[in-house]
Amino acid sequence: MTAGAIVQQQPVPAGGGAVAWDGADETGQILPEGTYHMSVDSFPGETHLGTAPVATQSRVVEARLSGGITVLIMEGGQEVLTSSVIALLRPEDG
Repeated sequence: MTAGAIVQQQPVPAGGGAVAWDGADETGQILPEGTYHMSVDSFPGETHLGTAPVATQSRVVEARLSGGITVLIMEGGQEVLTSSVIALLRPEDG
């Protein structure tokens, strides 16, 4: 993975939890479709402790075998290799 430009920063609760991103930059401009990576920087006060990647969730709409490799197709059309999946969650009722 290569680093790109930071398109938005927002505070998150120290205990974790859900964070929504609407696909816009800090000025509210909707960004083009593509692959974006999220990470969390830990700061107790002014000291930077480190950066960690963020696990994301999306609804799977299709599983496809492509060249002997299983690829998941997500609700937004993104393709994800099963080798990068760390968990599958049951959809909540309702």
